[in-house]
Amino acid sequence: DIDDAADVSWPKTKWPTKDASAASDWASDWAPDPKAAARQRIRVLTQQVADFAKKRQLPGAIAAFQRLQDEGLALSVHAWANLINAHVNSGDMEGASRTFADMRSAGFKSNVVVYTTLLKG
Repeated sequence: DIDDAADVSWPKTKWPTKDASAASDWASDWAPDPKAAARQRIRVLTQQVADFAKKRQLPGAIAAFQRLQDEGLALSVHAWANLINAHVNSGDMEGASRTFADMRSAGFKSNVVVYTTLLKG
């Protein structure tokens, strides 16, 4: 009922003011967790690698993977597998083999997805 909605008490929210310390407190309350932001960035860039791989756009996949590295974000087997898939889908088996070797030398273990992707090529 609309009359019941009028009884809702809204939480008090701190808003930024001209006072620098109050603005800083407000920003810290609303700023995203840096680790969560990094995880989200990793997901976005890894998905970009996968999307470029599906479209057979190898340069885009390489660029997205390179951004992961340039931004100092943690690489994963999933990101490597997507890059290998981009090479395979583009008909670049030498690049796929090089990327696989780079993945292994970086300390990542292969999995069934990587092996299946290599067999696909």
